[in-house]
Parts: sequence; C-alpha cells; structure tokens
Amino acid sequence: MKKKLSLVIVAVVLVVAAAVGGTLAWFTDDATAVNVVTFGNVSIDLTEPNFEDQYPDNDPDQVGGKATNVVPGDGFVKDATVQNTGKNDCYVRIKLDITGSLLDVYNPEAFITVDAESAGWTLKDGYYYYNDVLEANEFANVLNIHVNFPKTWGNEIADKDLKINVVAEAVQADNFDGDWSALNA
Repeated sequence: MKKKLSLVIVAVVLVVAAAVGGTLAWFTDDATAVNVVTFGNVSIDLTEPNFEDQYPDNDPDQVGGKATNVVPGDGFVKDATVQNTGKNDCYVRIKLDITGSLLDVYNPEAFITVDAESAGWTLKDGYYYYNDVLEANEFANVLNIHVNFPKTWGNEIADKDLKINVVAEAVQADNFDGDWSALNA
C-alpha cells in the first residue's frame, strides 16, 4: 500500500509539474527594438567658371584647365567657387598648391595675390578658411586668385611652367570642434 501511495504521490507531482511547466510556457514573451540610423554626408564641388571661360580650349571634363602661350604682362583670375552638394552643413577651406619650373626663378608672391578677407575668407596656416558655415546647396563666396605676370619679365621665364592647384576641403559643421588636423593626416 505504501508503494501504491508513493506511486500515486509521484504521479500527482509529475502531473502538477507538467501543468506548471506548460503554464509557464504560455506566459512567455519577447520584444525587439530596432533603431535605424541614417548618416548624412559632406560633399563639395569646386569649379572655376570664369577661368574656364577665359581659356575655352580646355578639356571640358577638367576643372580649371590650361592657359597656353602666356607672355609677360598677361594675367588671369582663378575664381575658386565651392558649393556644398552634401546633406550636412559644413566648414570649407582652400589651399593653393603651386608648383612648376617658374618657381626656380620667381617666388609666387611676385605674381599671385588672393582676395580673401573682402570675400569672407581668412588665411591661416597656409589655408584660406571660409568664415561662415556653408549650408546644404549653398555656395561660398568666390575666392579670387589673381595671377599677373609682370611686363618686365624676360627670357628667364621662356619655356617655364606653372601649376596652380586649388584644393578645397570640407568637414561637417555639427559637433566640429575646429580642429582640422585630422584632415592633415
């Protein structure tokens, strides 16, 4: 009889355990939270529309272009025009990278001047920084780079060349602390 009672108790315990276990399975749940993060972007275009008009024989796929058969007394303006084509507001800076065999004879300061301050740009550490935030689809004030070759120059410049590369850089305005050094790396 004790054996039957023990079996009945074990059976009842198993039935109760199965019922409780089954009930717990019915009271479970889960949930998922999905966070979609979409990043903006910073993108700029650099053009020199007036320079391209002065020298129409240039390659239309090349920004800037070539000025050929230049003689002493000639000059031109490189009109660096930057547009924010990205989604985010940004800060912009421009650097002039001047190379060529003409530099063996003359320092660029002898024939290149830049209208910076009057156009809202500040020269610092070799870069021209645009003083305002450039909003999406907005143009910065044109940075005019005047190149004037003195009439007094002579044969010392014959067959010399000059390359004036205008390099524009941008960084997002939001959360920017003003440290451009990461771009210098």
